[in-house]
Formats: sequence, structure tokens, C-alpha cells
Amino acid sequence: MNAPHIIPQRRAAARSAGPLISIVPALIIAAFCHVTPGFADGEDDDVMMFSDVSEEMDNAPGFDTEPEKEDWKFSLGAVVGVKPDYEGSNDYEFAWAPDIKISWRDTIVLRGKSLRVIYSWNKLKAGALIAAEGGRDEDDNNALRGLGDVDSGASAGVFLDYEIIKRVTLRSEYRQEFADGHGGALFDLGAEIKLPFDKPWIKAYFGATYASEDYTEAFFGVNANQSAGSGLPQYNADGGVKNFTFSMASGYDITENWVIGATVIYSRLVGDAADSPIVEQRGSKDQVTAGIGLSYQF
Repeated sequence: MNAPHIIPQRRAAARSAGPLISIVPALIIAAFCHVTPGFADGEDDDVMMFSDVSEEMDNAPGFDTEPEKEDWKFSLGAVVGVKPDYEGSNDYEFAWAPDIKISWRDTIVLRGKSLRVIYSWNKLKAGALIAAEGGRDEDDNNALRGLGDVDSGASAGVFLDYEIIKRVTLRSEYRQEFADGHGGALFDLGAEIKLPFDKPWIKAYFGATYASEDYTEAFFGVNANQSAGSGLPQYNADGGVKNFTFSMASGYDITENWVIGATVIYSRLVGDAADSPIVEQRGSKDQVTAGIGLSYQF
């Protein structure tokens, strides 16, 4: 996927990036300020949720697929598109997210809303992560009035990817929230297929997400006080498979440094999440997020 004339210029840029190393901590802090509680009331959750689109496009040609590891690699850009007002909504809004990727020897990687430490052995990648987790504001949509807010938070977790055959990778990730927010856990399991095209590159993903009871109760449950304030019936949401997801992502090198990418993510809520009156009476089980991004790699 990396054209020969592109790689030398990117290597030269990486070697000349010494002065930029001093601003890496500031970039990391700035990235997480966009997605941490209290930074921008009413806006941080939107940025956090839409950062998923940015992470879907993290395999842009040349960023983490060069044959030789450089000490530092950078990518700066933005992603814009549409997303549901909240998980389970049938109303949509425009949103954006910074598309910031910083990689040190392909081992410590900041991208989207997560910071990862990655270990690679042949076809296996595994490691640990910390990530920002989105919340929900009852002012996001009239359908949420009376339900109160779910705070944003932070989670820690582990992940494991294994390439079972060429272009097909099994992906898994577990995250447990440890600060504020819902206090629950999420487990993603799925398969990613990279289609045999160099320009543009195209990949597809199909998977499922398991959510703990703390998570489903926070986002889909309705207690007595919430029922009185919202007019919805009381509802207890248990843990279980929350949704199935299918996504397509694509990217293209415009020049040696500029890359454009796009993705569409379809999710179908199931189980107690789908049966919630928040979804059945005021929302939709079908969720679509789509975006397009432009980034500069050096």
C-alpha cells in the first residue's frame, strides 16, 4: 500500500522531527482535553463519540505500515460527519473530532480517544490502553428530558488482534471504566477484512459488543425518579450483548503527506438495550455514523 516514492520523504520528515518531540506532551494533553470531562460542557461527549470514526481510519497507508520503524511518526487532521444525538436516538447531528495520531516506534500510539502500548509478535498484536469514555447529557435531545446526565469518564483495558489468514484479522478489546461515568465494562469482538486494493485501501469489520449491567443500566435503564421526570415506564437493563456492528472504511494517499479517508458504521442494538423504552418509544435500534477525514502525515 506504500508507494516507493512516498516512503523516503516520510522517513526524511521523521528524521527532521527532532524539534517536534518537545511538543509531544502538549499534543497528548490537548488531544485528551477534547475528550475528558469538564473541558467543554455539552461538546466533549460529541467529540468523544465521533472519535470512533477517527480510530476506524487509523490504518491510513504509510502511517503504521512502513517496513522500517521510525522513532516518531505524526498525523494531524480532522474528521467531520453525522452521528446519532445519543446511543439509541433516531435524530442525527453533524459532529467533528480531531484526528491526531502520534506513534513512537509503533509501540506507544496515541490515536482518536485512546493511548495504547502495543507489542507485536508475527501475526499477533496485544497490549494495554487507556481511553476516554463518552457520557450523555439530557439536553442532547428532548427524548432524554427527565433522565438526567451520564458523566464522561476514563477507562483502562487490554486488546488482542490476530491475523488468522492473509487480510483477515480477529480483533478483541476489553475496557473497564474507572473514573466517573457509568462505571461499567465493554468487550468488543469481531473480524476485520482488508480488501485486495492498494489505492484506495478498503477494509470491512463485523463484530459484537458485550456491555456490563452498570453500562446498560446507565444508558438504557429507567429508575423511579427518571420515570417520574420523563414519563417513561421504569425499566431495569441487564448486561449482555448490546449491539452488532458492521463498518466499511477507506483511505487514499492524495500526495506524499496528505491522506483522505472515509467510513460508515452501522450498529443494531439488541437485547436489553434494544428493549429499553428510551429506544423503543423514543429512539431507534438502528444506528449509523458516517464521516470523512483529511490528515497530514509527517
